[in-house]
Amino acid sequence: MPTPTPQSPTTDAPSPLARALAAQSAAQLGDLSRARGVDASTFASLADRARGLADTIGAWDGTADSADPFRAHAAVLGDVARLIEDPKASAIPHSNDRIYSAVLDITELDPIVRTLGATESGRAAVRRHLGTADAAIARADRLVLAFAGVCKRGGIGITLPEIPGSTAGLEIDGWRAACAPAAPLADAGFEPSIRDAETALRARKRPGLIILEAGPLLDWDPIRVAEDRVAIGVMHDRLDAFMVRGRDRVLDCIGDDQAFGLVVHATLPATNAASKRMLFAECFRAVNLCEADDPRADGFRTLAEAMGRAKA
Repeated sequence: MPTPTPQSPTTDAPSPLARALAAQSAAQLGDLSRARGVDASTFASLADRARGLADTIGAWDGTADSADPFRAHAAVLGDVARLIEDPKASAIPHSNDRIYSAVLDITELDPIVRTLGATESGRAAVRRHLGTADAAIARADRLVLAFAGVCKRGGIGITLPEIPGSTAGLEIDGWRAACAPAAPLADAGFEPSIRDAETALRARKRPGLIILEAGPLLDWDPIRVAEDRVAIGVMHDRLDAFMVRGRDRVLDCIGDDQAFGLVVHATLPATNAASKRMLFAECFRAVNLCEADDPRADGFRTLAEAMGRAKA
């Protein structure tokens, strides 16, 4: 009697990889569907912006390497748009972390590239940023470059850092100052990052601003509005509430001897219930650390006015 041999799997049986991808896709679509009001146009628009960034940066040096991450983001965001439009589409599912990373990169790097890319020194700073492998340094560097873009749009002079993640020089009403980044990933890192930023200002021997990344520290309850402009107002209110509490913590931690102002940054999501569109907006808010009668207060007021002109 012949010895039985194991049967080969039939060709129509799903492979373990196919099952895993299907499960990942279902989970992703479930998360997206729970963000009620999301439609494909949000991610299709972001994919277009990613392709535009790839073209712009690729044209700077004529090589594909620096533009490749943006083409990868465009592919991810395009896949998400197709899956929302048609859950049975053949697009490859991606993890929510991968999608969020693409959204954050495009939302934050687009204005940086458009503003700083006008000069060779700005393009060099962006190239250095894109070539930074250390994640902590890259986070701090992006914070400084994003604020530099706000300063340029508002008419404040700024000298870009030559070392990624370091301080940048400011010129406010002919007065030389500086800004230093603080980018904690959790609340426990708040005070250590603030102390590090103050140390960087002292090393530069200039008074200045601390630029704080608030995104990882905020409560991410959904924002649902009927108009896009209302969403920006709600985002600002949310960031302002955080900033008021953060100011007290900063003053308790380092006082105002070196830093005279705190600038808070976050990229926040919202959903327009009327248009069924998800919004991602980058916001900057500023508050003085020094007292109103401090000689540095005038410089802070000039900076706040410039941020208003830049619509930060």
